[in-house]
Amino acid sequence: MKEKDLYPQIVNWLLKFLRSYYKKGEITVGDTHKINLSDFLVRIGMQDKFPNFNVFDIKVDITGIIIRPQKADLAFVECKLNPIRLLDVGQLLGYSLVAKPVFSYLLSPKGVSDPLHNLLKVYGRHDILKYSEEHTLRIAKWDIQKEEPIWSTLIPAGAYLRRIQRI
Repeated sequence: MKEKDLYPQIVNWLLKFLRSYYKKGEITVGDTHKINLSDFLVRIGMQDKFPNFNVFDIKVDITGIIIRPQKADLAFVECKLNPIRLLDVGQLLGYSLVAKPVFSYLLSPKGVSDPLHNLLKVYGRHDILKYSEEHTLRIAKWDIQKEEPIWSTLIPAGAYLRRIQRI
């Protein structure tokens, strides 16, 4: 299996996930691993929804776009085949600091590496996941059979429920 083999099922999951939250929004989800986000927004004609789109010189594996009256938002997913490492967190954190998505997920069928698990769970360093005052990267193990995250593995724990309560 290659990383890109995960993309179709994660695109489908993200589309369903975003539609469940934004019932009145227009949702678009795409495999964007080969194209800069700024170019993707131009290609699908949504650059006007993001005034600073021209600085989105980043290649996110999967990008979701949520269009609502008066507001447009992004959602990111980075996929990894191997256990998620601190390096992977740094990559997605950088993307998220640039574009400020409402959701930013890091998913792998192998979960997280031991060093990252220790940093986050044993030492409680969830601060390294924050990219704005109200937004945090979310890390979870991907279930290839069910084609969804294994919510019990979500880091930080409860992030899924906190978002449900806010909408």
